[in-house]
Amino acid sequence: MTHVEERLEPERAGISRRNVLRAGAVGAAVVGAGAAKVVMQPSLHARGLLSRDGIFEGASIALADSLYDEDFPVSPLILNPFTDPLLIPPAAKPLTPAEVALLLGGLMTQLGRGGRKRAGAD
Repeated sequence: MTHVEERLEPERAGISRRNVLRAGAVGAAVVGAGAAKVVMQPSLHARGLLSRDGIFEGASIALADSLYDEDFPVSPLILNPFTDPLLIPPAAKPLTPAEVALLLGGLMTQLGRGGRKRAGAD
């Protein structure tokens, strides 16, 4: 019978490479989180989102802005609300009876046969 000797390497003293890499990754994550707080906190405070749920509200606003692009904003011509002069257009002049008849005649023609059909009539 042959006897097989197992040679075990003695354990190295000190810190393994894997533990050094883990510590570096944790340190980088902590530094990144601190930097993000320093950068984001003034921005969130200025927009009124500096609260417990503010970061989630800010993320939802950013997501909604990326999904929906408003082509026609609500009021594109009011750049400075409550300080721009209020433009009041002049009143329109009333129509004459002939103009009213002309408009109604054209409308009746578009509706068909000059008037409304009654139920059951041809």
